[in-house]
Amino acid sequence: MTPPTDSPQPSPRPTGDANAASETLHAELLYEQGMASYQRRDWRKALESFTWLKSIEPNWPGLDPLIDEARWLLQLEQAEQRAGAMQEEEGDERRRPAALLRWVAPLVVAGALLAVLAWWQGWLPSVGDRLEHEALYNRGQASLAVGDYQGAREAFSSLLALGPDRFAAQANEGLERAARLEQVALAYEEAHAAMLAEDWDTAEARLRSILAVDPVYADASSLLDQVLHQRAASTLFRAGVAAYDEGQYGQAIEQLERLTELDANYQRDAVRELLFVLYLRDGRALLAMPDTNADTIRQALARFGKALALRPRNVEAAEEQQLANRYLSVHQALERNSPVQAEAALLALLAQQPDYAGGQAAELAYSLLLQRGEGARAAGDVAGAARAFEQAQGLAVADPSQAQEALRQLQPPATATPEMAAAPTPFVQVQEDLLNVRLGPGTDFPIVGQLSAGSQLALVGRDVSGDWLVVCCIDGKPGWVAARLVSTEADLLALPVGLPPTRAPVAPTATAAQTPDVTRPATATPTPAATATPAPQPADTPEPAPIEPTPTPPPR
Repeated sequence: MTPPTDSPQPSPRPTGDANAASETLHAELLYEQGMASYQRRDWRKALESFTWLKSIEPNWPGLDPLIDEARWLLQLEQAEQRAGAMQEEEGDERRRPAALLRWVAPLVVAGALLAVLAWWQGWLPSVGDRLEHEALYNRGQASLAVGDYQGAREAFSSLLALGPDRFAAQANEGLERAARLEQVALAYEEAHAAMLAEDWDTAEARLRSILAVDPVYADASSLLDQVLHQRAASTLFRAGVAAYDEGQYGQAIEQLERLTELDANYQRDAVRELLFVLYLRDGRALLAMPDTNADTIRQALARFGKALALRPRNVEAAEEQQLANRYLSVHQALERNSPVQAEAALLALLAQQPDYAGGQAAELAYSLLLQRGEGARAAGDVAGAARAFEQAQGLAVADPSQAQEALRQLQPPATATPEMAAAPTPFVQVQEDLLNVRLGPGTDFPIVGQLSAGSQLALVGRDVSGDWLVVCCIDGKPGWVAARLVSTEADLLALPVGLPPTRAPVAPTATAAQTPDVTRPATATPTPAATATPAPQPADTPEPAPIEPTPTPPPR
């Protein structure tokens, strides 16, 4: 067969890869030309293009069904044209002059007699049977075109049963095509049902079976692409949710971020909500790691920044970002070998959130305070060491025993003396209306009790400068008062420096005062007592406070 006149002519065949490329290009052009003619219902040109394509590319997918359909439609068109031509010829014969009919009539009668005789003797094929066979064939083709596969099978089966051998091949081919198209249509419906049920594996299998039979069937190719896309997105979403349920926040974030890159609209609200929660939790988990460093804190900051990108006005995410920046400044100060600056920033952070970073911030502050206390003790600054250890043991750490032991070592050992030889204990008397008794020698230490004017307490120690005195006892424990706010006849230089163990005072005379009771106000009797009266304003020595970010909490 010659190539179609309006299709591209094959060029001289080159050799090697150029030959293969040229043949492929020529085949594609023939296929496009045939499909264009098919859409214009120009069955003859479509058949010519497809037949020529078959000669150069015998394995072109889906080409055989196209050739069959174009051939059948062309035959149907030719049958219609023949019927129209016959009608036109009959009209022309009626318009012939009557004179011509007179001459032709005897010939026609003679021909009819001869035709009847020939038919009677079996010399001529049956015209009526031929028309019936063509009608059955055309009806089968029309049923296939509208998707009536049952009707097509009935027509082709009738044609196969009634028609002569020359129609058997076409009838069998029509039956085979009807069965094939019916299976394809069924698979197409099953694929749609599987997609609605999100059964992507079944949908993929059905669509691939359709394309294996007919590569251009309906929209099967685009549906397959959609199925593959949805299955990939669904797999990532399920993996992210599973990792979230197992507490694997980093892995869950990775899966869901890949999902947003693949399809930003897939389960959009649910994915954004999950990512926001995951960013916060993973950032906190990074900060709570025992070996947290500046790089780890920066990773946590990146998580909090992504959370704020999803919810710019969220207070929780903004606070986490602010605290993480302050925590980063602590580690940066340590990297610069500035422990004092790091300690001050860390204590300020813990004042806002004592259990920050899962307790790691408190452990770091505890370590810094112990270092400062040891350094002060080595330099002979007992008061500074005591303040550092007191602050350390007040932190929410797992084991404060090291700070407690350091405080115990700062106290001088008690000397055992016979009870009969006990010397009278010196006392102090409160001069102000209301005097604060503090936990340490300074106004930055917590208040452990208050005394009214005239109250007396046993004098048991002092600080290095003698500006603060140790008195006993408040709730069974010693405390510190400002020396300028009390009066005493004792020799202050003879007092021990520091906080000695608590001991019961001994009265100097028969009217010696007893250990004060801070639960009742002071009276004129010699027994000293503490008062809980809130007014007037308590007096204290306005000494300059040491450089500390926050007041030390009372010991636990």
